[in-house]
Amino acid sequence: MHPTFGLLTIPARPLAGGDQALFTIYSLDDRTWRYAPLDYQHSAAVALETAADGSLIVVERRYEGFFKPIVFAIRRLSLNSAPPGSVAVEEVVQFNPEDGWTVDNYEGIARHEGNRYFLVSDDNQNLIQRTLLLYFEILPSPRRPQANAQPEFATSPAISPPVWGSTPRGYMAGCGSRADVE
Repeated sequence: MHPTFGLLTIPARPLAGGDQALFTIYSLDDRTWRYAPLDYQHSAAVALETAADGSLIVVERRYEGFFKPIVFAIRRLSLNSAPPGSVAVEEVVQFNPEDGWTVDNYEGIARHEGNRYFLVSDDNQNLIQRTLLLYFEILPSPRRPQANAQPEFATSPAISPPVWGSTPRGYMAGCGSRADVE
């Protein structure tokens, strides 16, 4: 539930008859916000959550076919940007198997506390897929004061390749008590 706009939803793909190059977020009071996905021809919005600061965290999946890598992105959307109806989009991280990430069918995100989230995948009752539950924190940029922190691209040393894959382009940190986290 968004603190200002209430219940928000985003279809996996643009609705028929609308601009197919933009994803749209809808509120119950008929407000809409549009933004460009990773790849409008192959992307789908698969999960949406409200961050502690009121921004939205969206999980996008880019799937081009069986022989191409499936890519997931976690993106932060600010609905309070100008002009009305526009969205400021910041990429938190991309999970790309070509960069060493363990990627599966991520379909859900839930905020736990503060800036900590769970990301879950579905195995689709398929032997080659797995159900994964990731727990992570989205960190503010170290270059700005905490109160006004805006996400930026940075590499976090808190992500360990054995847990998360290769060092990402993004600013996430793994949380937990795994012995192999450096």
